[in-house]
Amino acid sequence: MNERFETLYKLDENLYNSGSPVILSVGLLLKDKKTGSIITQLKFLSISEIPIKALKISINAYDVSGKQVEGIEEYQYLDLSVKNGEYFGFNKAIIMPNNVTRSIRIQDILVVFEQGTYELTGSDLFPLDKPKNLLTEFSEPDMIKQYQIDASTQGEYIPKSIGDLWICACGKPNSTDVCSACHTTKEKIFDAYNPNILKEHLGMRLEKEKIEKERKAELEAIAKKQKEEKEKLEATQKAREEAERKKRIKRYLIIGCVAIAVIIAIFGINLSIERQNSIEDIEKYISEMKYEHAFDRINQSNLSASQKRAYIEKIQPKMVEQYNDTPEKYQVLNVDGLLVYKNDNVIYYLDENGKQIDIYRCREDNAQYRNLGGGVKYWIGGERIQLGFDYIYANGYILFIEYGEEHNNDEIKTTYKYIRALNIETGFWETLDYNTHSTCFKKLYDGRILLDHYYSDTVFNPYTGKVDEKRDWLTEEERNNIIYDTDSK
Repeated sequence: MNERFETLYKLDENLYNSGSPVILSVGLLLKDKKTGSIITQLKFLSISEIPIKALKISINAYDVSGKQVEGIEEYQYLDLSVKNGEYFGFNKAIIMPNNVTRSIRIQDILVVFEQGTYELTGSDLFPLDKPKNLLTEFSEPDMIKQYQIDASTQGEYIPKSIGDLWICACGKPNSTDVCSACHTTKEKIFDAYNPNILKEHLGMRLEKEKIEKERKAELEAIAKKQKEEKEKLEATQKAREEAERKKRIKRYLIIGCVAIAVIIAIFGINLSIERQNSIEDIEKYISEMKYEHAFDRINQSNLSASQKRAYIEKIQPKMVEQYNDTPEKYQVLNVDGLLVYKNDNVIYYLDENGKQIDIYRCREDNAQYRNLGGGVKYWIGGERIQLGFDYIYANGYILFIEYGEEHNNDEIKTTYKYIRALNIETGFWETLDYNTHSTCFKKLYDGRILLDHYYSDTVFNPYTGKVDEKRDWLTEEERNNIIYDTDSK
């Protein structure tokens, strides 16, 4: 009971009358120190094989001198379905009408079943004898343990018959042949409570445990001996192997010195051959105007630093001229090793046979369309669409800005931006934002992409292909961890 309530009076525990379907297990008179109210709480135990539907009770009240005061004429516990062995009632607080009440007596109890009732008076109720602990009978802990093995693991008390009831070794009163708490039969509980039989069973158990213990010790001794013999054998084998290893090392050192001299000579020849092959490949790529291939071959070759620098200085102007002379008409984007080309309003790459594979196409006319992974979308309108040059690559997605203009009588009405996320392999694309405030892209430290706006931020997750969140600005920690490795222009 918590500190709010003070116990004023207790009824005797386990009040019962022969033939009754219930036992009044606990009865308390309490004072609520917060409100000053006097409360009665009663806890009943059903020992009826028929479910209890309701219970009515009347309570006499007495003041501190024993003079009777106003009590409870009738209190009803309703809408019950209490089975044999179940407790009920203790969650109900019965408010006593007179705050001078200091003791109580049960006057009448009426138990209601689905069909029929049972009535008894409080004067007929008597407390059941409390069961004695097994320690009072058996001083040896092994005897108590043996009884728990033979009868019930919950056994703590001496079983006892009281009229039409019996008290189980677990302490629960019962009216049927099976305990409602530990579910052990009455016959087993009482039959096992026989000192002579318990001593016999105890002797057999201790003898069995002794044999098992000796067997376990014998097996452990055998295992220990086997382990020692194995370790000794391993040590001998290890010493033999170590001696053989030293002999091999000495032999290999002699052979190695000879081999190193031969390898040095061969390596010098191979380096010269590989260097000559690299020069031939580089010159071939330059003659075919495949400057990207030449650039890669230079960096992968074993040429000297001065030779590499001379070749790079030779081809760099040609690469700039080839890829950046007319950037509005032709541009190449190297995203994680994949060369993605932009020509006019088309993004594409070349397959291994040099065939152009369109991954995004946009053109200016009244029938706008996008060709994505073989799927085509059409709509009619007066939009004028161009691909922007801001892009970033992450996990197979290219993010880019697509500029659009709405016209009215050949005059620009509105300028806006689509922000797209395009999956190169599948052709799947998604519009992440549509406004006039997007500035550029940044890659966050956890791999997500920040679409930086003037007034708010959007975070795109390339691992799910979805927008994670839209919000006003980033946290200070996120902004401090942004990796500014975008290729925005």
